[in-house]
Amino acid sequence: MEFTRSAIGRTAGLALTVIVAGLAGCTGRPAPVETSGWPTDNLETIAQSYHDCMRAEDLPVEIRQNSEGKDVVVQFVASGNLAYQSEQTGSGSWVLEEMTEEEQQLHDRFAQTPASEPLLIVDGVDHSETFARCLTDSGYDQRDTGMVAGQGLDQTQLQMQVDSNNQWAACARENGHAGIADSEMPTLAGGSEYPRIILPAALDEVQLRDLLGVCPNFDSARAQARDQWWADNPGTSHYPEILPEPIIIIEAPSGTEDQAALDAYYRKHEILYEAANAHYQSQVTTESQAPSEPSAT
Repeated sequence: MEFTRSAIGRTAGLALTVIVAGLAGCTGRPAPVETSGWPTDNLETIAQSYHDCMRAEDLPVEIRQNSEGKDVVVQFVASGNLAYQSEQTGSGSWVLEEMTEEEQQLHDRFAQTPASEPLLIVDGVDHSETFARCLTDSGYDQRDTGMVAGQGLDQTQLQMQVDSNNQWAACARENGHAGIADSEMPTLAGGSEYPRIILPAALDEVQLRDLLGVCPNFDSARAQARDQWWADNPGTSHYPEILPEPIIIIEAPSGTEDQAALDAYYRKHEILYEAANAHYQSQVTTESQAPSEPSAT
């Protein structure tokens, strides 16, 4: 999963969240991934078949090259609100616009569904059936594509994200939360995981607000600097040398049948992104209130 300019630091979107597979141990260099056991002599045909099946339903995927330069990797493109999971593709999600109540209810399914079951929600519409069918009919499995950890993601960007995360984690440990661990560089393929800090499910809402009070997870000035950099460098594929905001998630509650625990889980995520959402919403409001330029006569 690649995070493009549209997904980072744009006023049209709200806070970016990432929910992905668990991080394994850090390695000095990207590690190869295991294969699924499927035949791999026609990967380009398989990838094209899966891609075409998804695009026939207007789902946001594109084909990218693996480390050998072969067009065999099909990845989701950051577009609107999207969440996916399957054994073949890993899992991930991002939120670029504030979700409706109906969208939130669909996203809640992820906490109650085995990770191996294909789920795909795009802009509040459940496309899980199509996703499962396209995977099955094509035989596509990203583990067969020969990608390495972090392939398709800017490695400098990834390291900056790790650095930002770990600065925040160090602050948290210094302020009484010794169990919060550092994040690490990805070990899985194709952007199916992204560096993030995991807070324990036992951390309650009051404790979380107190922690964010001493260790803020959003800096408006830094966000504005990034936005300005993108505005000054249109069309670039590089990222600014400005640390991103830390990516922080809450550990999912173990008893997913407990609605109260699930409600608290989602409230804590809302708390995590209150500052970022307020910042971008204020910019959207300011832009909408700005007087339009007079038209030429």
